[in-house]
Amino acid sequence: IGLAYEMTEAWTLRLEGERHRVHDAVGNKGHVDLISLGVVYRFGAASPPPVAAAPAPAIVVAAPATPPSAPAPPVPRQAPAPAPPPAPMPAPPPALVVAPIARAPTKVSFSADSLFDFDQTSVKPAGQQVLDKFVSDLRGVTFETIQVTGHTDRLGPKAYNMTLSEHRAQAVSAWLVRTGGLPTQKIVTRGVGESAPLTGTQDCHGTKATRELIACLQPDRRVDVEVTGTRP
Repeated sequence: IGLAYEMTEAWTLRLEGERHRVHDAVGNKGHVDLISLGVVYRFGAASPPPVAAAPAPAIVVAAPATPPSAPAPPVPRQAPAPAPPPAPMPAPPPALVVAPIARAPTKVSFSADSLFDFDQTSVKPAGQQVLDKFVSDLRGVTFETIQVTGHTDRLGPKAYNMTLSEHRAQAVSAWLVRTGGLPTQKIVTRGVGESAPLTGTQDCHGTKATRELIACLQPDRRVDVEVTGTRP
């Protein structure tokens, strides 16, 4: 939804509202809302105002000269005034300048279980296909920043989880650059270990690595990729 207000022939104020539906490869859904306010400037000189044509001069019939003794000459008759010129055509409206539309940051969470085998840091073939689909969806975007963050669940030592999350984030970043062609200078990679879980102790009980607890903590094992950029 957008609204544009033409302040002058060269300057236009534009307000836009957008809603994007996010549906990633692992089933996460949601909406991203964007409200932007922009100013559009029209380059080039303004069109000169049209000049109305000057009316044709009136034609007057002069009386012939007569001697003093002759009778008074007839009164000269003025020719009828010409019809007024047609109204000038209105000037065309200013050209519309389409500027690139800024997009809100897009954040996608990839399940670590879909990208890596258990306790591994190399992207498995199924995970490569997921990342390839993600890169394909970003075609045409001019990137500002790409943030790749690795996460683990709370099972195991904190130091080990921190190292595992860093290595997995680096593996995803390397694949996006080497195979996906994303600009390496735009990517920021980090691991945060178990410090930002999506589950709570009230959701997943216990500390022993049982099959049920490992399955319950699956949302915590992930790699988040947040992309900020513009699409023409």
